[in-house]
Amino acid sequence: MINKKTKPQQSDLFYNILIGVLSILVVGFVYSFAKKSWSKGVYIQDPNIALNTSSDEQSAVEIYEANPILDIKVEILNGMGEKGIAAKTADYLRTQNIDVIRWENADNFNYKNTTLIQRSNDTLHLATVAKALGFDSNAKEHIIFQPNESADVDLTLIIGKDYNSVKPLNTYLANQIQNIKVEILNGCGVKKIAHKVADFLSSDQIEVVRSENADNFKYTKTVLLARSDNKTTLDIVNRALKFDSTNQDRVKLQPKSNSDVDYTLILGSDYNSINSISSYLSNLNH
Repeated sequence: MINKKTKPQQSDLFYNILIGVLSILVVGFVYSFAKKSWSKGVYIQDPNIALNTSSDEQSAVEIYEANPILDIKVEILNGMGEKGIAAKTADYLRTQNIDVIRWENADNFNYKNTTLIQRSNDTLHLATVAKALGFDSNAKEHIIFQPNESADVDLTLIIGKDYNSVKPLNTYLANQIQNIKVEILNGCGVKKIAHKVADFLSSDQIEVVRSENADNFKYTKTVLLARSDNKTTLDIVNRALKFDSTNQDRVKLQPKSNSDVDYTLILGSDYNSINSISSYLSNLNH
């Protein structure tokens, strides 16, 4: 008689434990779901807040509400051929909370002017993007009105060969660039001149990867050889040297696909006539 009663009791105990475990799991699931539903978002650090301000944590929702993406749809077309320029411009416009839905090549790479084309009838959208680019909304060389009801964008931005003259964009691009690789060659024979100019030119953006002798010491003119056609990096190096980029005797475009540097600076016997270099060398002697 005792054995017959034991089996049902053991079975009941097993089911009671199982029900208890399942109840705990259900309660945990409900709590987790409720917590996620009530949460305002994961707390993250606003990139516009200094890293040492630990009390300024914000949720993703709060950051979005403070910096909402504007309801302006833009496409960007590369109309001048520089690799990656459309994607970089998209990154810039997104910092202005403008919705770039795509970027790709234009129908050709011969566009001279950077142009904003209005596809909708909303002039406010045009004014907003034009302001972000530093354009006058009435400037005919940069603004074209071509409304198209079937277009899935409000505006088309075509990047032309003059994009470096678009100041807000140029400033953004310059601030994003690091590690422009430069080699400096001593082409005049003055001892250690390449090393000294390397110290002068090195910065957060410019990395001098080597300084050594040129193939000979008979160079009479200091020249900068551009190994790529990146106008933004060229402007940065030219500003550091205070070169006029339009001076073809001083700055020469000589692309070299297998080069491990972006620029080659050959120091000729006239290096002291370059004010930026001579001023630096003069200060070294004081």
